[in-house]
Amino acid sequence: MNHELRQRLDAFRATDSIPSRAVDFVERELAMIDPQATLDDEQAGLFVSHAVMAVTRLAQGDDTVTAPDENVYAEVVSKDPSTPITAQRMADRVAEEFRRPLPDAEVKFLTIHIALLNHHLTRESS
Repeated sequence: MNHELRQRLDAFRATDSIPSRAVDFVERELAMIDPQATLDDEQAGLFVSHAVMAVTRLAQGDDTVTAPDENVYAEVVSKDPSTPITAQRMADRVAEEFRRPLPDAEVKFLTIHIALLNHHLTRESS
């Protein structure tokens, strides 16, 4: 894993208000998306930060989140139609591990972030 990305995860782990299991969960999810660990902090940092905070909010009982812009979401889905399925699978794993479902708005944000990760991974493999 990229050094800066590792530092980001470690910084979250060192924060008392962030459950380490939330960071561990996101790290596992990132490893499933990028098994070769080719993404760097510039490419995956926003996903990591958003996912850690989303899972932390959920673990703390806060499920209030404003949905992303529908036009942005629709554009992402039109360009990468499988991404909502990937995001929903991640949301299902969150619900299983944390015993609470992610709000739909959060799943939409994850969809956008995962699409961006897929874009970076596709560019790197070509």
